[in-house]
Amino acid sequence: MLRLARTVPAARWAELRPLAEATVRAASSGCRATYAESDRSFHRAVLALAGNAQLVRIADDLHRRAQWPLVGGPVSRGRADLVADAAEHTALLARTPAKIDYFATSLPALLLFDDDPQKRQDLLVELLRAQLTLLAGDEAGARRHLHTVLGADPSHELALDLARRLEYVRNLS
Repeated sequence: MLRLARTVPAARWAELRPLAEATVRAASSGCRATYAESDRSFHRAVLALAGNAQLVRIADDLHRRAQWPLVGGPVSRGRADLVADAAEHTALLARTPAKIDYFATSLPALLLFDDDPQKRQDLLVELLRAQLTLLAGDEAGARRHLHTVLGADPSHELALDLARRLEYVRNLS
């Protein structure tokens, strides 16, 4: 999976990032059905990049069967297992170098914006780690990850939102 992910053009990663983020949100809900669907969507999208529709169908079927045990089967997966799976998606994103797909990027965007795609991806990974750490019950660890994100980009909207939520919860206590 990682070998395939490393061949993905930057423009295609833009499609995968929301799917990785959705697995973290679904894991936080603890709802197996929501998580299973977001996890399958992520893996289906990554495998689709190989261009082999039969591979996608077979893998999707296997993935579905593995996540939906038969009635009377093994005990359902807990929230910790869902969070661990979402952490694997974050790790995959972290190990994949960001690239600019110059074919899909307009010249004015290149000239007007000094955007480092690797920095943007690293900040997203750090934000996802903050969310996962918080889900694991480590508020101090989540704050450290958020501090890293906001230290690099003080106006990072998603990090600011999570920081505001942490403060709100702290004030309720």
